[in-house]
Amino acid sequence: FSPELVLVSKQILPRDVVNPSQMQMAPNGDFVFACSRSGGATAAVVDPKTLEVKRFLQAEGGRGLGLALRGGLVYLSYGGRFSHGEKRGCVVALDFETGEVVHTFRGFAKPTGLCVANDQLLVSDRGANEVRVMTLEGEDVLTIGQGQLKYPNDVAVDSCGNILVMDTGNERVAVFSPDGQLMASLLQGTFKDRGNTHSYISVNPLTGAISVSLDDIHKVAILCPPIKTAIVASG
Repeated sequence: FSPELVLVSKQILPRDVVNPSQMQMAPNGDFVFACSRSGGATAAVVDPKTLEVKRFLQAEGGRGLGLALRGGLVYLSYGGRFSHGEKRGCVVALDFETGEVVHTFRGFAKPTGLCVANDQLLVSDRGANEVRVMTLEGEDVLTIGQGQLKYPNDVAVDSCGNILVMDTGNERVAVFSPDGQLMASLLQGTFKDRGNTHSYISVNPLTGAISVSLDDIHKVAILCPPIKTAIVASG
């Protein structure tokens, strides 16, 4: 689509590619999106002009749910269920060129949308009803939304550093401060969860505009960026 949301081109994906979800643009201009294939969770690298798949980066079994890019690595979330009290969801870091697994982060219930901002990895754990903020090497920094979120499916960081969570079960975008305090709720009364909803959110790094996919009503909402204010001392 163009910036005015006019369809520019489309391409039918190969039959073995199912459940395409979160997408980002790589520094070289390629499109990369999370999906599933017969071998498990996958990141597909797509030519931006022809929309042909250039290569697949394969992880382990499970369904590819979320994706983020940083520094030559593709972070991909997949799987997720409790087995004998153990959280089985994972986030892996794959080399963008070779697909080699560089890191594996375990201990998630059902990790979905991912975001990399300020040299940190943010993971929306839909199964645990929380968002985890981690270093790019997988060390926990902060957990937010406990007792406040319901089926959080995606996470982004706006131009002011606020953490935006696609709070699916509560039918809103929850806005948290950088230290994890709930500040506001957006799109209440507009966003709807009619069951098995997987909506995503992203922030335009150039304009700060916020894009929200409204899964169950088949629309995309574009929100204005937050207004930065300055405090001027008197006297």
